Amino acid sequence: ISAAHNLLTSSSLPDLSLLALLREVKLNNNPRLVELPPHFSSWGKGSLGELEFKGKAKRTGLEIVDLGNCGFEDWMGLKELARQSGIVNLGLKGTKVAEEAKEDGFDEFKSKVRFSHPSSNTAANP
Repeated sequence: ISAAHNLLTSSSLPDLSLLALLREVKLNNNPRLVELPPHFSSWGKGSLGELEFKGKAKRTGLEIVDLGNCGFEDWMGLKELARQSGIVNLGLKGTKVAEEAKEDGFDEFKSKVRFSHPSSNTAANP
């Protein structure tokens, strides 16, 4: 799903928890988005009904998340990311969080991303 290039805020993001197979979300270029809503942690983890019951499908949550050029000022606005353990590609380029990484050094930034997403294969480049 792409909702890029809008004026979305935390309160205006719809709850996408029922989309059980949602794996990719592009919310980039939403400068008013400064915090992820609590329901973000359940996106892509909805019930799969009978398929789930029979063990034929698993709810893994989001895998690709692009939050580049949004209004995130610090890691607290991104705290719901930690509840999405399946993220393998996280885009934060153009956020204050990523800009501060340039000052702190990429290794410090990478360690913060790895701490919150140990399964991530791709760290966001600041």
